[in-house]
Amino acid sequence: MNTLHTPNDIEVLLHHHYSPDPHPRRDAPAVMGSINKFRRAGIFTDQVQPTLTEKGTAWVNMICNTPYPRQVYVDQNNNVIEQ
Repeated sequence: MNTLHTPNDIEVLLHHHYSPDPHPRRDAPAVMGSINKFRRAGIFTDQVQPTLTEKGTAWVNMICNTPYPRQVYVDQNNNVIEQ
């Protein structure tokens, strides 16, 4: 499965997670491409108005549970200093 996702892909996913309405840019090629990619991956249903499958909901939950990145510094002796 392709795991490279654009911010547009994630926005399309989240829109369909929280809204029953069609995506406001549903006719845009990028949005149609995201919807088709997610249908092929089993993230969206094959209905006219896509909804998330259990797999899609699990992915949203994974995104929401991703921690913020940490910044660390390494000195010339390879000592790690965490912020």
